[in-house]
Amino acid sequence: MIWLATGAQNHIDHYSALSHLRQVLPVDVVNGFPVLNTDLSWRAPTTVEEGEESGDDEPTWKQVARKRIWFTGALAALQLGPDALNLIGARHGSVRVARAIRQDIAQSKAAASLKEDDHDCGCFHC
Repeated sequence: MIWLATGAQNHIDHYSALSHLRQVLPVDVVNGFPVLNTDLSWRAPTTVEEGEESGDDEPTWKQVARKRIWFTGALAALQLGPDALNLIGARHGSVRVARAIRQDIAQSKAAASLKEDDHDCGCFHC
């Protein structure tokens, strides 16, 4: 999922669609901006509340989900700086997100290739 936060709303609480996401996948917030990874993906919080999982303790599906949720525009301002809301920031953000998607696809293909190589049960695939 790529969230294009274009427009004047620059506080994460103004996007109601992100409320449930924040309950399932908590993220640190500074002055209304989510703290993202350098590739603009949803970062695991550095502070863990009692009863919550840390980024390393999260189930695999949550770790994968964090890597596959990216933000550009206003909500990426902590990573992109003051240009986050203009065309230059949109370009910088799109390059980071595109690079992350290409890396994710390459890793997925490599993992699938390894699984195929390990598959030796005598079926027609082997």
